[in-house]
Amino acid sequence: MKIAIIGAGNMGGAIARGLASLGQDMELAVANPSQPKLEALREYSSNIQTFADNAEARELVRQRLEDFEAQMHYPLLPGSMEYVIALREKGWGLAVVTSSDRVKMDCFYRSHPDFPQLFHRIFTAEDVEHSKPAPDGYVKAAHCFGLAPEACVVFEDSLNGLRAGRASGAKLVGLTTSLPAEEITPLCDVVVNDYENLSQLNIEELWQDI
Repeated sequence: MKIAIIGAGNMGGAIARGLASLGQDMELAVANPSQPKLEALREYSSNIQTFADNAEARELVRQRLEDFEAQMHYPLLPGSMEYVIALREKGWGLAVVTSSDRVKMDCFYRSHPDFPQLFHRIFTAEDVEHSKPAPDGYVKAAHCFGLAPEACVVFEDSLNGLRAGRASGAKLVGLTTSLPAEEITPLCDVVVNDYENLSQLNIEELWQDI
């Protein structure tokens, strides 16, 4: 079985914003950086270390972020679902590795209820000890199919995601949906513009180039 492991951020075109909270990495995925309240949330969360000893303030931050994410829109990149379906029809094993937690993914599923059924497994932040750029998620995804990461292909468009995929030993397909080709090329085996371009290629021929 051929295995494709996809970073969730490049499916939805989200912008990952790192927030340091109590020594743990937390991500705020923002589908549209001009959405209302975003700047206020960034400013509010930038001082989150101030609340290290204040459980009430930490809970307030967590609740506000969850409320914000619940109101977000999660548009999928053109061609992404069609490509996933094409891989599945050819017998590929499919997994998603995301740094988002289950609460955030539940918000995403409300916008795209058919998404979970397209994949054999979805790994969230709760499933790994170390988030991207650590390779844990991709290694675990490969092992769930009984394979080494070297036998798998990772699709990513973020630097942390690409670094995680490369560190895992998997083959890397980088998409220029978030960053320019010259920035991600050193981390990739193949670089493509988007899923629509991938859909125009013969899937089997593409893997012969990796």
